[in-house]
Amino acid sequence: MNYLYKYFAALLFLTICITSCVEPEGETSVPDIESLRYVYRKSMIERARRDSAVETPGWVKQLPGKFAKVLVEYHLYKEGPVWGLAKRYPHGDLPFDEVGSKFLIDFATDYNLWDKLPPLDKKKKEEALKFWQSWQDPVSGNFIDPKHPKRIVNEKFVKGLIHWFGGEPLYPLKETQQSLAINEEGTVNTKIFLERTKNDPDWEKGGWGVGSHTAKMAKELWYKINEGETELIPGLKLGMEQILEHQDPVSGLWGPPEASLLGRLGGTLKVMARFYHGMGIKVPYSKELANTIIKCNEEGEWNSIMDDFCTPVNVTILISYLLETSDYRKEELYKVLESILEGIRCHWFTGDGTPLKSYNNENDIGLEATIIHAIGIAGGYLNWKDSPIFNDNLESSYEQRGFGYKYIVKVNDNGKVEVYDITQTNTAYRD
Repeated sequence: MNYLYKYFAALLFLTICITSCVEPEGETSVPDIESLRYVYRKSMIERARRDSAVETPGWVKQLPGKFAKVLVEYHLYKEGPVWGLAKRYPHGDLPFDEVGSKFLIDFATDYNLWDKLPPLDKKKKEEALKFWQSWQDPVSGNFIDPKHPKRIVNEKFVKGLIHWFGGEPLYPLKETQQSLAINEEGTVNTKIFLERTKNDPDWEKGGWGVGSHTAKMAKELWYKINEGETELIPGLKLGMEQILEHQDPVSGLWGPPEASLLGRLGGTLKVMARFYHGMGIKVPYSKELANTIIKCNEEGEWNSIMDDFCTPVNVTILISYLLETSDYRKEELYKVLESILEGIRCHWFTGDGTPLKSYNNENDIGLEATIIHAIGIAGGYLNWKDSPIFNDNLESSYEQRGFGYKYIVKVNDNGKVEVYDITQTNTAYRD
């Protein structure tokens, strides 16, 4: 526990970054790790904000009431067998699915929309938990829609629903492409992780899918290591180095230059969201990434890809990483955020300001959540006053910045990975 004393002292003394350990003077109580983690995340956000607060735009202030109406009218499945079922596509073939259901609960939780939904009690919560747990195949551990067994289920949303309703999956995942696989004896199998980090053909397209899956596996390995399974360190190092080998040193983006900008942004975001926002890792070529994002904005690149709903959130989250880890071209990055917000307002809202009703005449709940997420992040770094859309980079429990763990991961400028015991070293987060 000595490292916690040292970390807390350094955090309070410097506030700007964690530097070399400092012995606390006098009596020091041991702080709660979650409190420490929150304080540190908050300090990362606060120092990355614009110095002067500004008013939240009027169109943003109106959003919570409007998207609450959209959720209930277009997505909530009112005749479902259990509470909280929702459909991603209101006019699609499925009356409900895991994506729609998870985002409905996320919106209700984040923006206190419970009065807009049917009442939820303990019995209904237990019924919903059993319902989603029943989607798991006991042999493979994969999740399968019982009414549409050939449909590829997005397992992270099913797992998220199971966790939200207070449970855990019933069986280990043995044959998964999206999470760590577990052998029959309950040990971690890194075979798929190491194969996909090295050779998956999706890397040539920018790595949107494989970057998401393998970086998530890396974070899961890191969790296991922090739980004491240090024999997994060599596999984590090799897999992460193979992920980093797919980063382009010229642009800072993942994937080769000939891949589409949309695919490369998606792959970069998926890796960075796990590596930095989850594990606190700075990656090589951050200045090159900042240069690329600013150049794309100056040359109007967003106009050609803004019709893809992932563009705003991909760019804003990448900028959040750049703002938190360096002061390099900071004001220009703020201008990119303003440009992205203008693109959102122009592309994704109807004339009356209702979010997303005009997108191919379809409401996609995942799209709605993604756009709202981008608005909240951008507004947080632009220092909006009293915005009703919070900055999920600060509020979400998943945005941990790697703080509060015994083992940390550091990457040098050549993409080589090392894992350290925090009692022996620490990491600097800003240039």
